[in-house]
Parts: sequence; C-alpha cells; structure tokens
Amino acid sequence: MDRHPTRRTGALITQPSALLSFDAESARRGFRFDPEPHHYWLDQKRIPSVSEILEATGFKGRAKNATHQENIDRAGRRGTRVHLFTHWLDENDLDWSDVKDDEIPYVTGWEGFRQEHDFKPYLHETPMWDPDLLYGVTPDCFGTWHGGKPVIVEKKTGDHLYWHRFQTMFQKMTIRKWWPADYERVVVRLTSWGSALPREYKDDAIDSMICRAAVTCFQSQQTMGGLHGID
Repeated sequence: MDRHPTRRTGALITQPSALLSFDAESARRGFRFDPEPHHYWLDQKRIPSVSEILEATGFKGRAKNATHQENIDRAGRRGTRVHLFTHWLDENDLDWSDVKDDEIPYVTGWEGFRQEHDFKPYLHETPMWDPDLLYGVTPDCFGTWHGGKPVIVEKKTGDHLYWHRFQTMFQKMTIRKWWPADYERVVVRLTSWGSALPREYKDDAIDSMICRAAVTCFQSQQTMGGLHGID
C-alpha cells in the first residue's frame, strides 16, 4: 500500500478560481505543513494546529498514562488507514485487497453514508490556514450533500466527543474564507459493524464564539509563557 492520497477529486471541483487563489496566497505567505510532527508554518513562524488549541484550552483531553496513550495511538493508526481507504473509495481508486478484514466495515459504512446522504466530496485532507486567527487545520473533506447543500464532513472511527463541535467549527471558519459558502457541519462515526452514525452541529453562533475565545486564550498562554507554548 504505497500510494499517497491526491489532494483533490478532479471531477468534482466546482470552484477552480478559489482553489487557485488559495494556492497563490499560500505560496505568497510561505504556508507549509509538515505531516510527521503535524506542524503548520507561515514562512519561518510556526502557527498552532486546532488540536493544539483545543488541548491547551482543555476542550480536548490528553492521555492519562502510557496505556491510555497506547490505546490512542492504536486507534489513530486505524483511523489513518480508514481515512486513506475512504478517500480512495471516493476517487474510485480503492484496491479492496489493501483493506484488512477488520477495517472493511468502516469503509463500507462510509460507502453507505455517501449513498444515503448523496455526499459528493470536493477536497480531501487539504492543509489550510486561517488568515485572520493564524492557526492551521486539515479538514477530512468538504463538498455537498442532500441535493447540493455545502457540507463539512469529519470522519471518526471512535465515539462522538464533545470537542468535535469545535473542531468542525474551526474548519468551517477557515474553509469559508477561501471557499465562501454556508456550510453545514457533520461528524460521521464509522463503526466496526458497518454503520455510519452522523451527528450534525448547528449552533454556529455559540461554537464560533467559543472557538475564537479559545484562540485568544491560547495566544495569551504564548505571551505569558504557558505550558503549551510553541517551540
């Protein structure tokens, strides 16, 4: 399994000028993403990820001990593979022989979600940055569903958690600055028994206010030399 996911699903691109604008401005500002440490950069300045902001402000928990961290890492590896497989499925480029038996239900669950909700992806796993609040984020995918409504979709192979509402709100705040639209937000839990359990988040006013406050708190930690500073 040596293929790498392409960034976009060519046939489904509907806003090529927005994509070109994003690429041009990202190049001008020196935006880049280092996947291994999961770091975002503007020129020589590292900017925080959404996960760093949510962890530093207490919305997203950290591992309690080594065993807990081991479980998180194991789930993360499974999630990474499932994300790749569902991406390739979206591009009609999935080799099912790459998928392990215990991973198949997650992928078929995604296939069922697409069909049931008429989901058509536009971009997958595209690192991007917020030009105003200066954080980095990589949404799983966004596109349209239910007959053409713009939607941001976050895939999970674990339980629905409280902080997912803020994760998707950060994504929406960023995406709509580059691809303007009134996006709906949904987190899809893919299960080991082949189901897809979507959960929508609709309280944009409250969630965006909390996200902006979290950025302010994080920035204050940096100024005051808090424990979660960026090297």
